This record gives sequence, C-alpha cells and structure tokens, in this order.
Amino acid sequence: MKKISLITILDNTNFGTYLQAIALGVVLQKKGCCVELVHYVRSFMSFKYLIKRRLKNTMNPLKWIKRLCIGIRQEYLRKNNWKFVKKHISLSKRYNSLNELANTPPIADIYLTGSDQVWNSIHNQGLDEVFYWTCISEKKHKAAYASSIGMNDIPEMEKDRMFQYLSSYNLISVRENKGKEILSSLGLKNVEVTLDPTLLLTRGEWANLINTSCFKKVEPYLLVYSVETKKEASLINSIASSVAKQKKLKIYGIYYGGRDCKMDCCDKNFYYSTPEMFVSLFLQADFVVVSSFHGTAFSINFNKQFFTVLPERFSSRIDSLLDKCGLMNHKISDIPTAFLDSDIDYQVVNDIMKEERIKSLAFIDKILKS
Repeated sequence: MKKISLITILDNTNFGTYLQAIALGVVLQKKGCCVELVHYVRSFMSFKYLIKRRLKNTMNPLKWIKRLCIGIRQEYLRKNNWKFVKKHISLSKRYNSLNELANTPPIADIYLTGSDQVWNSIHNQGLDEVFYWTCISEKKHKAAYASSIGMNDIPEMEKDRMFQYLSSYNLISVRENKGKEILSSLGLKNVEVTLDPTLLLTRGEWANLINTSCFKKVEPYLLVYSVETKKEASLINSIASSVAKQKKLKIYGIYYGGRDCKMDCCDKNFYYSTPEMFVSLFLQADFVVVSSFHGTAFSINFNKQFFTVLPERFSSRIDSLLDKCGLMNHKISDIPTAFLDSDIDYQVVNDIMKEERIKSLAFIDKILKS
C-alpha cells in the first residue's frame, strides 16, 4: 500500500477547499492508497493574525466586539471543517511554516500537491514553497494533481523560481487550460489538464459520502452562491430574481460567512454553513446562480440548470470548465432573457464528463505507477 502525503489549501472557510481535498483523498483511498492530508496553516491565515487584522482599523468598542465575535465564530467554523475532513481522510499534525515542515516532514512514497489555487502567488502572498514540496529531496517522488494557478500570467520575478521548484516533479496536471499554457511557457514538459477532484465523484457518490440530513426540502428553490464582492452581487441579485420570478421559485442563499455576506434577493439564508449543507442544498436545488468555480462545478456535476457570473479575478478556471462542457453560453454578464427557457442537455454534458473522468483517473494511475 502506497502512502501519499497530500498538500493543498486547508485554512479558510470556503466550502470548495474542503470538498476538493476529501474528494481527492477518497479517490486515492479507493485505489488502495494510505492518504494523509498535511494540516498546513499559512501564517497570514492564523487565528492570531486574522484577529489582529480585523481589529486593526477601528477604535470603536462596539465594532471591536462585533469583529472579535465574527472572528471567533469563523475560527469555530474552520475547526469544525477540519473535523469534517478527518471523518474521511487522515490529517497530519499542524504545520505553521515551511521550517516546521522541513524539520519534521511527513514520511511518504509520493508527495502530492493537490488542487485549489495552490500556485496562485496573489492568494498565497508570494510563491509558498510548502505547496511545491521544496523541503523534500528531489530524489523523492513528487507529483501534482489538478493544481491551479488561477492567474492569467506569472510575475516575471517568479518565473525562474517556479520553474526550479516544479522541475523536480515527476508528473504535473493542472485544473485549467491557462495553467497548462503558463507552465509550458516556462519550459515544463508534458503538463496535462485534469478535472477538479470534486468532479471525480459522481452525484450518487457525493450523496452517499456526505450526511445530507442537515437539510430537508420543503419547497422549490433557486440557490445563490457567490464568493465575490458587492460588484458582482447586483448582477447576481438581478439574474436570480428574474429566473425565480419566471419559474416561481423561492431564493435561498448559502454563505460561509455571516449576515454581512447576505444577498438582497434571498428569501431564506444559510449563514456560517458547513460543507455538508453546501452539498445538500446543491443536490436539491431546482436552479442555481453562482459566482464561484466550485459552485459551477457542483452545478454541472449534479445536473442543475444554472448561470455563472464570472468573478472579477481568477476566472480562467471557470472558463476552462465551461468550455470543456460546451456551456459557455451559461457564463453571463447581464440578465440573459434569451436563455431563460434554454435548458442544458445533460446527456451530452454527462458523456463529456464521463470521458474526462476516465482521463483524469488514468492520470492518477500514472502517478501511482511511476
């Protein structure tokens, strides 16, 4: 049995972060591997740092207390998300820096960089060497599955280092076409594009994997999910309201934050939600409006009629997925009245996804055999 040490982002409260991590872990376990997920918390995502940042710009005691309470609530949610992960995959001891990882590295046959935006130097405030396994000898087996850059280009000052870090990898796959283009331009060979880990599991597998008893459907509803700012919120509100009115649906909103994230169009809101609630609401939704990569991915995977509002930044990963599925006309920038009655033919999409799953699982087999 091969032991795999898996590194990915695991320190925010985003639903997709945890769902993609357990999806890849579950797939590897089904292939007979022993998987340990590295519990790495970036310095700027530590509870202490986040609280300091929240309290930095106010001297108002009431605002100070409110922000402190929000910070504590989110830390509680994050700890629950880590417990959720441990139900499905072994979690290592916590690491807070590259030095800590270098001093007591995990012992494994394969050191795998997972998905999510692990190679996005804007998100990570620079090239985070932990996500490149630089503390592990180049003689060890390193690979990457569906890792994401997210950005449209790499800053010139980072290109040589990125090439150096990834040159020690035996196999690399990325999540979006733009990522392959960027890595190929650096001189890296044989980079492949594979599915996000959440798409490796079918709707039925997700329904069996996740406890969906947290939500019982009582009425038809349109689900809204966005990780973006108020700039996109106005368009999302307009689209959701227009579709819901035509299809006679209530509008539900799901958030990993509190009331400050609320979308104005929603009739019912689910604040500080869990990954289980996310999956449950997507499984039972009658229509979905999202501004999120994983919101788009789950909409497609669960065969939902949907529209995607592209985020202002890092949207190439969504473009790549929609293009692969022939669904670019469901990426919108204004109220799409012409498409309100245009349902997605999921027979065609499912055939595409089936073929892409086969290719992506074959790449994982290649990692395990090399």
